[in-house]
Amino acid sequence: MNLTVNNESKYAIVWMNNVEKDDPEMMKSLQPLIEECKEKKYRLVIFESGEQDLVEKTSDLLIHNRGLERVENEDVTVLPKSVAKSR
Repeated sequence: MNLTVNNESKYAIVWMNNVEKDDPEMMKSLQPLIEECKEKKYRLVIFESGEQDLVEKTSDLLIHNRGLERVENEDVTVLPKSVAKSR
C-alpha cells in the first residue's frame, strides 16, 4: 500500500495492489485513516489495482475521450459530434 497526503490541497490517496485489496485486515486497517480524513475534511481516494490490460483500457479511454470509436476490426472511426457529446 502506498499513501500520499497533500496537506495544501487537503487530499489523501491510497494505492493498493491486488493482494492488499483482497485482504480484509488491510481494508479494516484503513478505517482510522478514513475517520481522520473525515475529521480534517480531506478528500480520500482509494485506488485498487485491476486485473484487465492497462494499455488496452487506457487506449480505449483515450479513444472515447477524443470522440472516437473502436470498431470490430480494431479500426478507429470518428463519431459525429452529436453522438460524441451525448456519451
